[in-house]
Amino acid sequence: MEIFQTSLKDCITSTAFMMTHKDKQRKRMTRKIWFLQLSIYLCFLMFLTGCGGDVPDFREFRIDEFPVPPMEISETLNAHIYFDATLSMQGFVTTDSTDYTRILPYLERGILEGWVDGKIAFSRFGTKVERISYSPYFLKVGDPKFYEDRDINLETRIQAVIDDIETPGVTNNEQARTAAEDETVPIKVEAEIDTGKKVNRLDVIVTDLFQDKTDINLLFTKLKEKYIKNDLAVGMLGIRSYFDGKVYDLGPGRDPITHKSIREKPETFRPFYLLVIGRHADIEHYFNYFTAKDDLPKVKTVIFSQYLVNPLVSFEGVPNDSIDREHLNFYTSLDLDPRLKVFSIVKKPKHATITAKLKYTPLSHVMLFDAGNLANSVVATLRPEGSEEDRAEAQRCLEVKSKNEPGNQFTVEFILAPETLHNKNATYLYEVTLMPSSIDGYRIPDWCTAWDMNRAMEVTPDDPNNLGSKTLNLLHFVRGLSRITAQVHRPKIAIFNFCIII
Repeated sequence: MEIFQTSLKDCITSTAFMMTHKDKQRKRMTRKIWFLQLSIYLCFLMFLTGCGGDVPDFREFRIDEFPVPPMEISETLNAHIYFDATLSMQGFVTTDSTDYTRILPYLERGILEGWVDGKIAFSRFGTKVERISYSPYFLKVGDPKFYEDRDINLETRIQAVIDDIETPGVTNNEQARTAAEDETVPIKVEAEIDTGKKVNRLDVIVTDLFQDKTDINLLFTKLKEKYIKNDLAVGMLGIRSYFDGKVYDLGPGRDPITHKSIREKPETFRPFYLLVIGRHADIEHYFNYFTAKDDLPKVKTVIFSQYLVNPLVSFEGVPNDSIDREHLNFYTSLDLDPRLKVFSIVKKPKHATITAKLKYTPLSHVMLFDAGNLANSVVATLRPEGSEEDRAEAQRCLEVKSKNEPGNQFTVEFILAPETLHNKNATYLYEVTLMPSSIDGYRIPDWCTAWDMNRAMEVTPDDPNNLGSKTLNLLHFVRGLSRITAQVHRPKIAIFNFCIII
């Protein structure tokens, strides 16, 4: 029994010694892990200090709020509808109903149903602009006699309408009173526009767009100076309608042609257009009214605007593992703006690249852009602050390429040449903005190409039936408005922000 007690005592002592030994091992291991983590952190700080003098606090790289399209429609609206009263429009009005005469009442209804407060005026134009009385306007416009006034019907001058439209942004009752005296029909007369409340305009020009090339160039100038430079958009809604009449203004040296559509063949119908000028949100809202109506003919739309996508594309929400990179390391544990990525150069290569595949959401009705042909703007800053030459050098050493991908996606590649950067003790912050180029940055809608008379003249120059179903200089008009919008606004598609630690 004594031997057993001694053995038990020795066993307990041995076990206690082993447990104490394991605790000591565990504590030593914990200390080793802690020292290892501390060493890694200190090495990271030493690395950053060696690269850039003072350790940069990446949270100081605050990114400005990205612009957001103002998509709230106007509360108060003055609408004015201008009807082309030239002879080339008379063929849309026949004894039977046409898509042209069917849509006339909806031009007003779209305003009545789309806005609570507003006023509508009506005019006709050709060589000049004249007000027309209400009583109701669509019966007048749907009457062939509307197009028989030789003081107005011989020449289409859309630029005269632009001159007639009042300057945007009038903000008081004076505009409403002046319009009322000019045969404007008020909507909800009892709800007068509040003094001092901004009155936004929506001007609708109903026309077949038949002007010669010189007139279109003049129209571009007037639209640019009066509207596009004032942050307003231009929309175009196209409809094909049965037509039986003469087509005029085919260009110098060309006689008018007679065109009669075949009701069973919509491809023989002739296009007419609503050219709509105003705020982007109001144009979109007006176009949505027509696209949602099942009892109306199918319409084609496009808006020429400084706003193309919402939201702007950035690195926000893009997983790090979806971004391909060569000769660059990520820093992923930093408390940063989600739009900012931080990389460090590995092994001082000749080139380092970042490649990402991204998706964008276009706004309704806008011109689609060519993501494989984007212009870019690069802004580089340094920490610590560098010289102007350092910043210029940093901008020159970054090349940006893009490529179209299916399904509203594109790939963007940033190619950096780090060996050309002379300031090796700096952290570089890049901001890269992508936008459609002003020349070939947009994709012309297929319907514009199909409806263009110039193309038809190249293929079937002697087929009046084909020519009569087209619009002269349509592609020229669409390309011109696209380029002007791009030149004035440089509409943004994406903004990318990233830091490079050399």
